[in-house]
Amino acid sequence: MWDAIFDPLMGVVADRTNTKWGKFRPWILWTAVPFGVMGFLTFTTPPFGAQGKLVYAYVTYIALMMVYSANNLPYSALSGVITGDLTERTSLSAYRFVSAMTAALVIQGLALPMVNYFGGGDSAKGYQVTMGVFSALAVVFFIITFATTRERVQPDPTQRNSVRRDLADLMSNGPWVAMFVLTIIVFITLAMRGGVMLYYFKYYLGRADLFSLFNVFGTGSTIVGVVASTPLATRFGKRDVFIVGSR
Repeated sequence: MWDAIFDPLMGVVADRTNTKWGKFRPWILWTAVPFGVMGFLTFTTPPFGAQGKLVYAYVTYIALMMVYSANNLPYSALSGVITGDLTERTSLSAYRFVSAMTAALVIQGLALPMVNYFGGGDSAKGYQVTMGVFSALAVVFFIITFATTRERVQPDPTQRNSVRRDLADLMSNGPWVAMFVLTIIVFITLAMRGGVMLYYFKYYLGRADLFSLFNVFGTGSTIVGVVASTPLATRFGKRDVFIVGSR
């Protein structure tokens, strides 16, 4: 619920950020270390009682999602200012999603084996060390992303829209509203499925070891889909591909 409030606020702040590095790149740099720290702390189990651990879990997870929003929203908008060419933007999005899914593939395949290896029977310790490794890698790659990108598309410096005007423009944009509704449905589906899948394999099938294999095949299929959609979007345009895919 807090994300539903914080994310639009973060979008407003990022869109109005002006530095020598641009609007969106600085947020990737500024949030790199906080993201890594919160990723580690969220998967650390403190020596508190049951109530204390619950409060700790709420606080660290909400903080992690806030840092994630401050990092990911500007990152997602970055392709729009790297180039103004539609074909290049489509190519950038394809590279981005394929690389992200490949990383997810690696993490999903390695996470539980690493937890078992580092934990030695103590899953709390295993998750702490495993997420510590992943968090450190995330910091490194965020810094690389900041250092190797440039914002080439600059907005009109005289443009001064209010937040109310921005929201009014969005709500009057039919295609945006359609994509907004579709995105909500997709993410609800992903959250519901993702939230129960590990428990399904662990408690219903009694085969927690199959969870990583299931994720590997699912993510692999997503990568194939993204790669296949790129030439279609380049040839017919994103709008036509979206309409055909919706049908």
